[in-house]
Order: sequence, then structure tokens, then C-alpha cells
Amino acid sequence: MRSLLYIQLVPFPTHYLVLVVTDTDFRYALISVKIVPDSMYQSLVMEDIGWLDVERICGRGREARAHNAASEPGFGSPGVESSKSVPEIGRKPAVG
Repeated sequence: MRSLLYIQLVPFPTHYLVLVVTDTDFRYALISVKIVPDSMYQSLVMEDIGWLDVERICGRGREARAHNAASEPGFGSPGVESSKSVPEIGRKPAVG
């Protein structure tokens, strides 16, 4: 079974983040759409799609997990939280 959730990106009205939910995992994509002119309802046609590699974006690939587990004492241990386990996405670097 598969479910889809389309999230419109506010500053870009023709772009959506798509969450694909399956029985075993989640997948994410960015799509761009075109509004179909002269249609009775607001119809959209997908123009482009790009699948997101979340493990690579978040640094949670096999190599990153192995490196983090070896270099951080207590990483992954119960009761120990690491700020590196939760990535900060969309944060702008300080300019100075």
C-alpha cells in the first residue's frame, strides 16, 4: 500500500515536497508542476521530479553511522543524546 502527501512550498507555488509512505519506509521527492489552463477545476501536471536521498542529506548513510559510532563515546547509548544525531536543515550560516 502506498500513500502520498503533497506539501506546497510557500515561496514557490509550483513546487511541492512529496512524501511517499509505504508499508516499509518513506521516500521524499521535490516536484514542479504546471497549472493546466482552461480546465474546469485547478488541474496540475507534473513537469519535473527529483528524488531526495535523505540518508545522504542527513549524513545517516552506513559510513556516517559507522564513523559516528566509533568516534563518539556514548553515541547511540540509552540516555545519551547527541546533537549530531539530529541534523539542522535550512539554517543559514552566520555572516561576520
